[in-house]
Amino acid sequence: MIGSVVAAYNMQLTLYISMVSIMASAAMATMLPDYNAYSEANNRSGFDGYFKVLKDSMLFCLKHADISILVGFNITILVTAGVLDEYDQLIVRSMGVPLAMVGLWGLLRYGMEAFGGRFAWRLKKILAKYHIKKPVSIQSFISVCAAVLIAATAVFPIIYMLPVYVLYYFILSAGKVLFTDTIQSEIHNEGRATVQSLTMMLEAPSAMFIYFLFGVAGKFTRLQGGMLAVAIWILGFCVLFSFINARRKGRVVLEKQ
Repeated sequence: MIGSVVAAYNMQLTLYISMVSIMASAAMATMLPDYNAYSEANNRSGFDGYFKVLKDSMLFCLKHADISILVGFNITILVTAGVLDEYDQLIVRSMGVPLAMVGLWGLLRYGMEAFGGRFAWRLKKILAKYHIKKPVSIQSFISVCAAVLIAATAVFPIIYMLPVYVLYYFILSAGKVLFTDTIQSEIHNEGRATVQSLTMMLEAPSAMFIYFLFGVAGKFTRLQGGMLAVAIWILGFCVLFSFINARRKGRVVLEKQ
């Protein structure tokens, strides 16, 4: 909120304040104690322990198809909220939000994301009433909703579409919580950290490619083109993972027969 108000009067001062806040955060981070329980328990250190965790996580996912598909949803679809977050100020400005109000918008959006995480459990119960109970099915539903919401915002980039736009972050926040819940509840203790490590590692290159996709599309069609590209990306991977899941279930049925 402070940043948007200062930026309305002096952008250079805003940059200086941002630099100071980043350096202050880095200084505080260096004061935190470093502790690696895995290395101490397994007598491993450095890259040896890192690659062991990476190898274990990959093998675990390959043995559990459901987890692999959910990881796919996370690194290709749920991650898009973090990507668009980088363009959020430009997007809302293009929709007609005054510069001085961008900070207030950010406060509202982050609040809705927090509420989305809180609402996740209720969403799960609501979907269960319509026989959408499996984690993959839930993530498919969330993905379709996210694609429709961001596409609608791109097609109608006006200030009255802000509620639709913020619902995109709301629904993906709920999806992220439900993904983490599945990892925590369905995987034994020795597998949770390894899968989380693999997921976090794969999120970065996936996000970088989405940045590239958004940039290329936005170069020729402005921000709205980039948003439509993200919507198509979400829908495409949703269809792909749903197809893979359906084929996998089909094989299981045939094997039982």
